[in-house]
Amino acid sequence: MTDNIKELVERFQNRLNEFCSNQYKEVHMRQEFIDRFFEILGWDMYGDRVTSFINREVILEDKVQIEGKTKAPDYGFYINTKRQFFLEAKRASLDIFSDKESAFQLRRYGWSA
Repeated sequence: MTDNIKELVERFQNRLNEFCSNQYKEVHMRQEFIDRFFEILGWDMYGDRVTSFINREVILEDKVQIEGKTKAPDYGFYINTKRQFFLEAKRASLDIFSDKESAFQLRRYGWSA
């Protein structure tokens, strides 16, 4: 497992300029790194080990109610149908420390989890 994570880190470091360009979108980050990272950790990212959607460990574009509105975090992680946490993906070029909207979005999801 650690070798696989190390490979992901090395791939990112070796191609940092490419991944941090504005052309490399959030969806690419999700496919190439986030999904693979959680697969390595043992999460069933695509429902391959369950027979029903309701029993999935990971729900993409999950739903949460915030101030009466339905929002869709990129990932909801579940154990025995109980939500454990959300994950909100961002493109690598986004500075999460200075982008106020992203920081606020993350806090809203965390508060509502």
